[in-house]
Amino acid sequence: MDIQRIRSRIKAPKVSKKIPLVEIAGKNRVLIENHLGVLAYSLENIQIRVTYGKLSVNGSQLMLLEMNREQLVIQGNIASLELYGG
Repeated sequence: MDIQRIRSRIKAPKVSKKIPLVEIAGKNRVLIENHLGVLAYSLENIQIRVTYGKLSVNGSQLMLLEMNREQLVIQGNIASLELYGG
């Protein structure tokens, strides 16, 4: 089977601009795209509003490294991520 036929059979899912995308880079960095703002901020917990609830990043020495309308980057000793619907 040639590469063109393989590509035609594979359909990549479309990601809506409203659906958050979370990328974890090791245990020290999280990138969140399509967020709706910060709800709470401390060195141990940062809560981010997303379209269907909130995302809670837990750990120690957490900080917002970068933030704009499309994405934000959290850095620190990340222990867990929790997603709350609703």
